[in-house]
Amino acid sequence: MKVTFAARALAVLAGSTTASAQYNQPDDLITSAPFYLQLSAPDNSSIDGRFLEACHSGAGASTLCVGKLTPPLRRPHIGRFFLNHTGDVNQGIIINERPMINADEGRRQWMLKEPLRLVLSAGTNVGLTWFSPESFNYNLLPQIKFTTAGLSIPISVDDTKFKEGIMPELTGRDADSWYACWVMAIPYYYEALAWVTGPAPQNPTCRPVKVTKVDVEA
Repeated sequence: MKVTFAARALAVLAGSTTASAQYNQPDDLITSAPFYLQLSAPDNSSIDGRFLEACHSGAGASTLCVGKLTPPLRRPHIGRFFLNHTGDVNQGIIINERPMINADEGRRQWMLKEPLRLVLSAGTNVGLTWFSPESFNYNLLPQIKFTTAGLSIPISVDDTKFKEGIMPELTGRDADSWYACWVMAIPYYYEALAWVTGPAPQNPTCRPVKVTKVDVEA
């Protein structure tokens, strides 16, 4: 769902992105089969069961928006995602593939791989889910872990148990702080998947959700 504050003309700017903007990644990276991402929110019937979609959020950028109760079959590229991993099929970087046209090569079509990252702002504890083709180091992107309980982010250092002056044991944990919120992905206003830092979101529209992976049927 979205409310648009900008002219549609902004959308055409996405076509100017070049292949050189692909993100840095290990040579041995493996790409999974495509899958959908579905929300579970038993206490909120308006979003329970809905699928996530990559919504246009500026030139070459997308946000994970709350979509419909069925996958976007007519436009599969906005709702099918991939996992880039180095061997663990349940942990890696979520990738969105955007079809692009190269006008200089006879309108040859190719797929732009955009990694998922979290965009945090100093003014809120609600982080945006964001796909963009800028050059990011693979090791600096958020690792996403698939479990039977849903999507989580492995945290290597758990500071909830820190004590003054005492070196802590470096034991991590799997964090799950997903919410569906109305957020500003300037110049757009979307209902989207967000990551909340802290015990509760300051955005009053946020509702807690679980996110599960649904394999695309062949």
